[in-house]
Amino acid sequence: MNQNYKSLFIWASFVAFLTILCSCNVEECPCSSNSIINGRWIGEFKDSNNYVYLNVNLTANYSDLSGNGTLNLQLGNFDFENLVSLSGSFVSNKIVFKINEIDRLSFEGSLNERKDTIIGSMFFRDHKFPLSLKRI
Repeated sequence: MNQNYKSLFIWASFVAFLTILCSCNVEECPCSSNSIINGRWIGEFKDSNNYVYLNVNLTANYSDLSGNGTLNLQLGNFDFENLVSLSGSFVSNKIVFKINEIDRLSFEGSLNERKDTIIGSMFFRDHKFPLSLKRI
């Protein structure tokens, strides 16, 4: 009978640990499916030879990030303008995602303290472009 109480105690301790872990009451809590990153974000980069415009709706479910929107990409002789989907992660204010329709096109950034701008960079092949996304 003593072994049953030990098993019950271990099980109850595990459930209590999970309950405490998933009630963290912080906005970046990985246990929350209602994320501060959810919403529409827009960004633009332009120089003499390159143009990047991204307007996306982001949704985070726990640490998984997904979204869709419009991408206009003009890099040298590469030109793309279309609807896109993305997939990635959002953990501890760090956002990483790839554009599913274009190989080797990704974004990495961090959410600022005011939670209204993602400051980051777009990576395409061997190129890196500064790109900040603002909440709209």
